[in-house]
Amino acid sequence: MLLPTPRVIESPSGITLSRGTVVVRPLSVPTRAFGRPDGGFSVVDGGVRWRAGAELWVRDGAVRPCAGGEPLDVTVSVDRAISMSLTLALDDGATATLTSDPPHPAGLKTVPAPPGGGTVEADGLRGVSVTGVGVGVTAVEANRPFAPSSPTGDLRITGVALPGVQPNDHHVTLVALAAVPSLSGWTLRWIDAVAPGEPVSYAELPDVPLGDGERLRLFPGLSQVPPGTDVQAYAGGPGEDPPAHGVVLQLVDPEGAVAHETRRCHRLPGRRRGL
Repeated sequence: MLLPTPRVIESPSGITLSRGTVVVRPLSVPTRAFGRPDGGFSVVDGGVRWRAGAELWVRDGAVRPCAGGEPLDVTVSVDRAISMSLTLALDDGATATLTSDPPHPAGLKTVPAPPGGGTVEADGLRGVSVTGVGVGVTAVEANRPFAPSSPTGDLRITGVALPGVQPNDHHVTLVALAAVPSLSGWTLRWIDAVAPGEPVSYAELPDVPLGDGERLRLFPGLSQVPPGTDVQAYAGGPGEDPPAHGVVLQLVDPEGAVAHETRRCHRLPGRRRGL
């Protein structure tokens, strides 16, 4: 039996950028490993931990109680989650009761079904217990702190300057840890640190070699390299200007794999350092 696909997505929202940011990155989806956990047992699948208060299974595209007509009783959590959003499938007339961990100051949250039943979103949660008759969980989204993947290969991002007064006033500096015969096929892309979505093309690297320890600076938003630039540099090319508030920048190798990623964010106005 193939199981449906509740999903986990790392996504930035409501986090002080002076302390860190997060990035959208799809994780795995439920597999046959989900099985039918008995009450009192847990299963980790798709990056989500499901602790069953009653025997669970996946039916009609949602995690539901195994026995028809029985109430759902499940606790959902994601490691290192700052907050979560659940998509619930509710039968006509059903009401889901959500208990947050840690407890929400407002107490229990009830989510009634729309007329005729359907799906609804429940936001601002962390670990959460979901109960109710005619209730299922179809999707989970989790906000986590940004944690860059381990770098690979011989190129690294060593400097990022976000747009200043002018939206095209930005640049990125790369360094070679060993001689790279050609930078052809390498690209840079960014993900918005506040309103994440699909990666956006930033720059295509030129077809030039880069020696061991040499640096390369790219000015994709300018038509020519600014005077006084003290390293090998190139201007222009296809791509889009990044937002000034912050991005996660990714260096992608010719095979399409992320070789290095880093974040660069301006501090939010009104925030004092260390808060």
